[in-house]
Parts: sequence; C-alpha cells; structure tokens
Amino acid sequence: MYSWQNSVKSKLLKKQISKYLNFLEKEEYEKLNPFLNAIDEEYTYENERLSLVEKTLEVSSSELTTKNEQLSNILNKNIEINEKLQESKDNLASIIDNLWEGLIVVDSNNTIVIINSKASLLTGYSKEFLKWKNYNEYINFVSDNEKIKIWNFILDTLKEGKEYFFNKNILLIWKNKNIPISLISTPLENFSSWKRSCIIVFRDATKERELENMKNEFISVTSHELRTPMTVIKEYVNLFLKGKFGPINETQKKYWERVLSNTDTLIELVNDTLDINKIESWKMDYEFTSTNIRELIVKTIEEFTNLLSEKNIIIEHNLWDITAMVDEEKLKQVLINLISNAYKFTNFDWKIIIKLEEMSDKRNFQVSIEDTWIGIRRKDINKLFKKFSQIWSHLNKTEKGTGLGLFICKNIIEWMGGKIFIKSSYWKGSTFSFILPIKQG
Repeated sequence: MYSWQNSVKSKLLKKQISKYLNFLEKEEYEKLNPFLNAIDEEYTYENERLSLVEKTLEVSSSELTTKNEQLSNILNKNIEINEKLQESKDNLASIIDNLWEGLIVVDSNNTIVIINSKASLLTGYSKEFLKWKNYNEYINFVSDNEKIKIWNFILDTLKEGKEYFFNKNILLIWKNKNIPISLISTPLENFSSWKRSCIIVFRDATKERELENMKNEFISVTSHELRTPMTVIKEYVNLFLKGKFGPINETQKKYWERVLSNTDTLIELVNDTLDINKIESWKMDYEFTSTNIRELIVKTIEEFTNLLSEKNIIIEHNLWDITAMVDEEKLKQVLINLISNAYKFTNFDWKIIIKLEEMSDKRNFQVSIEDTWIGIRRKDINKLFKKFSQIWSHLNKTEKGTGLGLFICKNIIEWMGGKIFIKSSYWKGSTFSFILPIKQG
C-alpha cells in the first residue's frame, strides 16, 4: 500500500536528482522540472502497484494456506476411508473363507477367480493351486444317475444369467470319491469387468442323503405294509355291500359305503405316498412303449362309467388317432387323476370335455381335460402342482383328496419330456392340458 514513507522517498529522490542538476540555469532547470515531476509520478505509481501486488500475494498466500489445510484434511480422510475399505475387504475375505459352504467364483472365461477354504477341502486342491485355473479342468460335478459331467448349468448362468439349484442327485468327483452335493449357481453381474461371472455355493450333503434314504426306506416299507391290509378291507367291504354275507338294510349299506369311501381314500394316500417317495428319491422307473393315445383315453373314460352316472355327467371327446412313445401305465395314471378332478368339480347334469390333437410342429401332441363348474381363482393357480395343495376345499367340502395328485402328474409329465399347465375362469371352469413328445429322445 502507498504510504507517507513512499511519499518521502519520492521527494528525496527528486531532491537528489536536483542536487546533481544545480549547475543548470534557473530557466533550464525549470524546463527539466516537468520531467522530474513525471519521474516522481511514475515512481509513486510503481510503488502503489507494487503495494497492490504485495497485498494480492498476502491474500493468495492466505488462501493457499487454507487450501493446503483443506487438501490435507481430504488426504487424511481418504487415508481413513481406504483403511476402512481395506478392513472391510479383509473382513469380507475372512467371512467368505470361513463359510461352512464351499464357494467358487468363475468369470466369463471359466477361470476360477475366488475359492474359499471349504471349497478347497471338498475339491481336494489348495486355494493357491485352483485360483486362476480353468474351472472345467478341475471341478467335476456329475449327475448321480447318469454319472455325466454337468457343465450346462454353469454355461447357462454365465450366458443367460439363470440361477440353478440342485438339492439332490449331484455328486462331486475327486480321487474316486463320490461326495453328494447340494449346490446353487447364481449370476454375478459386473464382478471384475462388464461381463457376467458365476458364483457357485455348494456343501457336502452326505448326512442329509443318509437321512433321506432312511426316511424313504421307512415310507416305502410302511406304505407297502399299509397297502395290503387296506386292499383286504376294501374287498371284504365290497362283499358286504353285495350281500355275500347276508342281506343288509339301508342304514347298514350307508355305513358300509362310508367305510368303503374312506378305505379308498387311505389306499389313494398310500399309493400317492409311494409315488412321491419314488419321485423325490429319483427311483421312479419309466418304460416307454409305442402307445395309441386315443385308445388309452377311451379305455380310461370307460373306467368312469359308473361314477359318471351317479351325477349324470357326460364326457364329450374329440380325439385324433395318435401313436406316441410314452410310459402307458403312468400316462394312464395322469389321465385318471385329471379326469377324477374334473368329475369332482363338475356339477350334476353337466359335462366334461376331453380333446386330443397333434401340435402344429408334428412332434408333440396335446391332451386337454375341461370341467364346467367351479374354476380356480387367479391367486390360487400358483398353488397348483404343489404337494398337499387343496385349493378347492373351501368351495366343495364334500370332495376329499390327498393334495398329491397334481404334483405327481406334473412330475410324470415332465419326466416324459413334456409340460402341464392350466387355464381357468372362476365359476366358469378349468382346463388342464399337457403336451408330450410323440417320439422320445
């Protein structure tokens, strides 16, 4: 800032210059006086500019100090954040490594990028050895039934983003050891790049498999032991109803018919339990033979003749002449179950409609069984084909069932390479349909 000190310096400079010019005449000196004044003004201006620069530098220095302090704070915070991130990363790595389940992450190139200690123990390879190795070369998950290496679920997870869950019949092969495995594969988006990765979580299911086998064996033995006396009881009840042991009155007939109905329910429950046991233990055997589907449906309908007459229900059918490779016995089981359901939920004097037709692709056929009464509410449709699901109980309490039939039908149809589905309108009726291949394989 320009001050009195600068003014004094200016005057002293002017006086000093005048001292060296005292040899000039007055007139000559006066001629130089404007020049001296200009020097004085320039000096004053330069001092003011210099003062302004000094002030600016002072302000800039103060701001720089503040910015340095702020930058220092930011750097300290970044260091703190990085330390916390590293701590979280270490904690996550520790959690993953100490999981009870084995965990492997495979990138889009089938390279193992993460493997934890449990996975290392189950596969028999060290983590250091497996990391960055090709998954297909060292990890061998196979189908229990076919002993075929299963890669498709990993490929589908990587390419399509599908999630797969295997609770049974999967083995991990290592050094001639077959370890039963429960496994889930899940897509992992943007793990190390823009491409999808796959996380595989699996565990040793040996103990579970042993308990499952014990349960299945118990159910199988118990069901077989129950089925024999139930069949005998049914035969004797039929003999009583036919009067083989003497005449019976209407009251006795009513009671014997109730015994027969409950005996049929018990036999149905035993048979369904045996089928469920076979399905869940993958022990359901299928024997495919060339079968005339039209004739099979007609024969199945004939078995319902007496039952249909009780409610005066008729069956209308439109059947193509189709021959296909199916398990005839099990397909008949599906037809009986679906027709029985249609009968239960079709009112007196109404009808059931059955259709058989070849699909447009000429490789599949479709069977549809339509009832014409209650129908199914939209919110209940998802409950179908599940074990012990009886969604009609609040509408028709007189009709009883095990709640296993549709679950068994679904599994039979899917095992034969087909699919089953339903279309329904509440209080108008339902149509159960299934599609099966004409030729297997």
